[in-house]
Amino acid sequence: MDNNASNNSSNNNLPPNNIVRSHEPSHNTYDSDSDSSIRTTQEIFIRMRGRTQSKQAAQPSSSHNESHTRHASHSIERHNESHNESRTRRTSCSIERFSPERRRSRSSSCGQRSSNQNQQRESYVHKLGDDIREIKDELKHLRGDPEKDLSAKVLDDVYTNVIKRLFPNHVYPRQRELKETMKEYINENFTEFVRNIGEVEFTNRFHNTWCAQLLLKMKNYRGAASQNVRSSIWKVFGCEKLPLLKNNATATEIVKWKESEQVAQCFRTLFEYNDNGVLWITIIARSAFSIAAVPILTNHHCAFTLAVCDFILNPRSRTIVCTEKRMKCRMEQYLTDFENNGPYYESAESIMNNELSVQSHNTKQSREVLPEMGLSRNNSDMFSQEENDDLFGVNE
Repeated sequence: MDNNASNNSSNNNLPPNNIVRSHEPSHNTYDSDSDSSIRTTQEIFIRMRGRTQSKQAAQPSSSHNESHTRHASHSIERHNESHNESRTRRTSCSIERFSPERRRSRSSSCGQRSSNQNQQRESYVHKLGDDIREIKDELKHLRGDPEKDLSAKVLDDVYTNVIKRLFPNHVYPRQRELKETMKEYINENFTEFVRNIGEVEFTNRFHNTWCAQLLLKMKNYRGAASQNVRSSIWKVFGCEKLPLLKNNATATEIVKWKESEQVAQCFRTLFEYNDNGVLWITIIARSAFSIAAVPILTNHHCAFTLAVCDFILNPRSRTIVCTEKRMKCRMEQYLTDFENNGPYYESAESIMNNELSVQSHNTKQSREVLPEMGLSRNNSDMFSQEENDDLFGVNE
């Protein structure tokens, strides 16, 4: 007890500063605590920086995921839109396909397409057949086989050249003239052909096939020449001297046109010479037959041209139809005139007088027959408008 008391008394006797110092921590103790707190702060800072870096590192992957998600959603939307559009188109096409208008248009288009294909196929087959025949002919020629057939193309050339040899000396040729001219041309250009097939076979082929083709070719050639003469009349005289005549003019219009003084004057001019001493009919003939087609203009060409002009311009003729009988009569007369320093206007008058006399005789006979048949209509009512047009060559 005494010791304790003494210690207490000694402690009570300490100064106040000593008492304060006893409660303050020592210097070493403070340094250790601050170091630990610093380390703790650094660790926290490191962990926070690590988290920040991990977040930053994670951001690209998250943005990539977001872009991938957006791309996938856009693809789905586009797919849905295209699917809807395709369904809509299929629906509309189905509706159009089963509509009546669509079926009719498809049937018409299919029919037209099939017809075009058939025409092309036929043309190809026809061309192929011609090529095969030409190849066969060439092979026969190379092998030295006797030539017994001519291709269609060769025969067409033969027809054309035969007609050129006959026209205009024989505008309406006979079968004998056609046969002799064709045989002559073939012997000149295909020397072995007639000998290979024989005279009998040549005659049979001529009457079975060739004669009809030659007559048709001559008819076309004669019609083309007549049309050239008709066009040349207006080229030479001009519309000032000769009024135009429509191709589809009626019989009444043709008669009225021929009654004009201008037409009569142009018809008389055909037999006259121009200021250069050339016949007007020769000028028209040269315009109708070019130098390239006819290098030398003969009397036959001029006679044919004058005969056609007579049908068109003669005011005494009420028709412009070029029949075979009337054409032959004019060509014979005008050819005789050209061979005797003609032509002469009196020849045209003589031809018309003979024709009118024959027509008057036929009309008198028809009038005598009409009462017996119980017909009371006059001559103007004997024919319909179409028959009158045919008579005047309107439909020719």
